[in-house]
Amino acid sequence: MTKTPRDIREVEKIRESILDKAVEIINADGFKGLTMRKLAVRMEMSATNLYNYFSNKDEIYINILIRGFKMLYDNMRTVYDGHANPLERGKKIIHTYLSFGIQNYNYYEIMFSSGLPKYKDYVGTPLEKLASIEMGYSKQIIDLSMNAVSDVMRSVKNSREAGNEMRMIEVWSMLHGMISLYNSRMIDYLTPKPVNKYETIIEDIIDLITS
Repeated sequence: MTKTPRDIREVEKIRESILDKAVEIINADGFKGLTMRKLAVRMEMSATNLYNYFSNKDEIYINILIRGFKMLYDNMRTVYDGHANPLERGKKIIHTYLSFGIQNYNYYEIMFSSGLPKYKDYVGTPLEKLASIEMGYSKQIIDLSMNAVSDVMRSVKNSREAGNEMRMIEVWSMLHGMISLYNSRMIDYLTPKPVNKYETIIEDIIDLITS
C-alpha cells in the first residue's frame, strides 16, 4: 500500500521526536549512553518499533549532525546573503556563529566533540553516504566562512590570499574557545557578563582579520 502524504508527515514527525530525545540522552549520558533500548523507553515505544524509523544509533547520531550543521549553515547563509558590506557581514556572521554555539549548545557539543565519531569513521560502511551529507554541510560552512574572511581582507586592500586560511583558523579557534568557555560556565569565574565582553571581542576579531 502506498503511503499517503499524511502518513509520510507522521513518520517524519516521529523521526524528529526520536532525534530530539537522542540529543537529550547524548548530552546527559554521552554517546556510549545512547542505546536503542533507552531511546525506545524515552519514546514510550518498543525497541522493535524504534527500528522501523532508524536502523541503529549511528544512523540517529549522523542525522543529529546533519540537522545541527544544516541549521548553522542556513543561519550563516541568510546573514551572508543579507549584508552587502563586507565588514558588517563579517561581524554578523561571527555573531551568528557565537549565538548558535551558545543557544544551541546541546547540538554544538555533539557537533564538535573530539570523542565522537567523524565522517572518516563511516567511510567504507553502509552509513558513508549518509555521513557524506553531514560532511557536505560542514564544507559549505567552511567555504562560506572563508569567503567572508576573504571579503573582509579585500575590503581593506589586503589581498594576501595565502593568509586567508591562517586567519580563518585563528578566528575559528577563538570562536570555538569562547563558546566552550561560555557553555562550561568557566568564563563566569572571570566576568559576570561574558556576553557583553564577547560583543567587544567581535570587534577585536575583525581587527585581527584586517591587520
